Amino acid sequence: MHRERIRHRSKSWIFGALVLSIIALALPSHARDWPDLFAKAVAAKPGQTEVFSYETANIDGEGKESFRYRFDPDKTPRFEVLSAGGEVDEKRREERLKQLEEEGGDIWCDDMADRVKGDVRTISETPDAVTFAFTPTDPEADDTERKMIERTEATITVDRATQTITDFSYTLLKPFKPVIVAKVHSFELKANCEPAPNGRPYFRTLTIDVDVSALGKRQQQTNVQKTEILAEN
Repeated sequence: MHRERIRHRSKSWIFGALVLSIIALALPSHARDWPDLFAKAVAAKPGQTEVFSYETANIDGEGKESFRYRFDPDKTPRFEVLSAGGEVDEKRREERLKQLEEEGGDIWCDDMADRVKGDVRTISETPDAVTFAFTPTDPEADDTERKMIERTEATITVDRATQTITDFSYTLLKPFKPVIVAKVHSFELKANCEPAPNGRPYFRTLTIDVDVSALGKRQQQTNVQKTEILAEN
């Protein structure tokens, strides 16, 4: 009887260890391999549920404001076009509003753990901050968008004291052809993040530089988005 009990406990321990091993293997690599500071910076921040309204201005490569809208989660619709750079085409305004609604009004720099693919590397350190590099992904993007994103290298800089992201970038490593007649020669996205009143980092400025060609025409564009008048609702 005593031997049977020992044998039963032994089997239970082995089964438990096996289950734990399977769970460990099933966990995403970041659960075990990411630097602690990086993992804290890209994680969702529990308890930070305050809702904010804001205005965003789009500025073209010549420094002219081409588009401005306001987001207010307490209103219906949530987005309001304040100016459209002289555009009077109501259809184009409606298309812009629809796109904004689909994007959801997310201005936060954190809660991006599901956008990290593969290993995370430390590429520079100072007494105040650490910069990490990784291959990004986007589980919500379509196949073409995701393929391009995964051909970029992402970097994020994290403040040691606050454990929040202060800057990040995506840089296309080599030209990408989304379709036969088009080619993205270069693409770079740079973001500067600042703390909202609740301490959560949001996109203060977002700069996109892109060089594309299609049907024999090549075009370089720069677009800057600035988030302004951030206020807690």
